[in-house]
Amino acid sequence: MVQRDLDQQPLRERLTALERLIRELSEHIEQGFLPRVHDLRRVTRYRKSGSRSDITDKTVRDQVERVLDSEKFTSDLYGQLEDYLKSIARGQRDMVGS
Repeated sequence: MVQRDLDQQPLRERLTALERLIRELSEHIEQGFLPRVHDLRRVTRYRKSGSRSDITDKTVRDQVERVLDSEKFTSDLYGQLEDYLKSIARGQRDMVGS
């Protein structure tokens, strides 16, 4: 169903939407995903000199949940990008084949 909807859009609109999705994915990775991964690393990093009693299982679990939620969003965006790229490739083949 999604494939048919995308293929009915003009190629220019698909390219514009693809550009928007690329920007959104890039911003999400830089401003959402990577900072959450770094936070998780910081929380779980081994410290020789300090006590780890301030880091609870719940803290780690919450950080992991944030990373997983962010990764799901990343995967969803990537799937949309893939759909648009495939649709654009079909559109180009149709134009060249005509």
